[in-house]
Amino acid sequence: MVKNLIITSSNISNPNWLKAFPKIGSYSSVADAQLPINNSTIIWLHIGSDGSKWLMDSLRDIYAIKRLARVVVLSNAPSQEEAANVLSVGVLGYCHAYSSSKVLVQVRSVVVNGSVWVGSEMLQYLIATSRKIVSESSENVANRLAKLSPREQQVAKQVSEGLTNKGIARNLNITERTVKAHISACFITLGVKDRLQLALILNDGQR
Repeated sequence: MVKNLIITSSNISNPNWLKAFPKIGSYSSVADAQLPINNSTIIWLHIGSDGSKWLMDSLRDIYAIKRLARVVVLSNAPSQEEAANVLSVGVLGYCHAYSSSKVLVQVRSVVVNGSVWVGSEMLQYLIATSRKIVSESSENVANRLAKLSPREQQVAKQVSEGLTNKGIARNLNITERTVKAHISACFITLGVKDRLQLALILNDGQR
């Protein structure tokens, strides 16, 4: 069973957090949270008014205790730069602190499955800033993409553009369930584990 705990730099009690995770534990610092934790625990790190220094210090303390800790950052004012910074040090999710309980549950599901959560706008930004570090040759990418069916290629292309499953379903006139099935097939065929990796492969192949 997945456990959730939140470390927050403010005294804000967000009802969406409790709605998503009724038994979530709340702490004011990493020390108060009494880490280490087991692998079934997700740390939700909420950055309020204390700024990026508090955030990075907290991440440093968490990873010093447990290098492979599963951390999601909740930001009152999300930014592309902040997202890139925290993801680069190992954070598995980044979203708005006032996201709906439904979104928070989705974030947890993605993180539990070993993937990374970012919103569509953030995905597009990360694709743009990460293209330079993708090392796989375009020839190899083309060979792998050729293994996808025509419909899977259509779905994968729209994933690479940062579209949501709902948006892809609408554009291709198929159900969201079908979109999910195609994306899962793409992951298996191309040997990737999440939408960001899939998007990076496709964008590298299209340069």
